[in-house]
Amino acid sequence: MDIWTNIIGDIMSIMIDRDLKELNAIRRVFPTAKVLLCWFHVLQAVHRWMVKRDGGNLPVNQRNLVIQAMVAMKSCLT
Repeated sequence: MDIWTNIIGDIMSIMIDRDLKELNAIRRVFPTAKVLLCWFHVLQAVHRWMVKRDGGNLPVNQRNLVIQAMVAMKSCLT
């Protein structure tokens, strides 16, 4: 670990795709790093959840509205 830190310094943030094993390893090795979730993978997980939820009975137009709302919220300043 000391060799890694000497080469690149302290890691401030790391982006992952929500793999829990990866998250646990990162937190052990880089305890002060801020862990960020990849936005693409967040949207993908929400979409998959909506498709599976209630047998996929949520209409496509409503699923699209949810995704559009999430994208809009990400762009909000407050």
